[in-house]
Amino acid sequence: MRSTLAALFCSFFPFINAQKAGTLRPENQPPLTVKICNKEGCQPVLGSVTVDANWRHAHDGKGKNCYTGNLWSPELCPNGETCIKNC
Repeated sequence: MRSTLAALFCSFFPFINAQKAGTLRPENQPPLTVKICNKEGCQPVLGSVTVDANWRHAHDGKGKNCYTGNLWSPELCPNGETCIKNC
């Protein structure tokens, strides 16, 4: 069981490595207050919202879009490996 979980965890390494921290635009999550309730009542808890990956700006280090409309840039993303390096 442990070896299966370890293999599953390691299979995510290429995707984790592909995520690069952005430097062109700060990421500001909008605040969101939710309530945690029990039989005594509800208490507000301040949290925040993270934008879905489909709405994040995918670009190279100079701000050029890697994805426009419904297509990956053929220049920056001719294949997966190159796209990971460029974007």
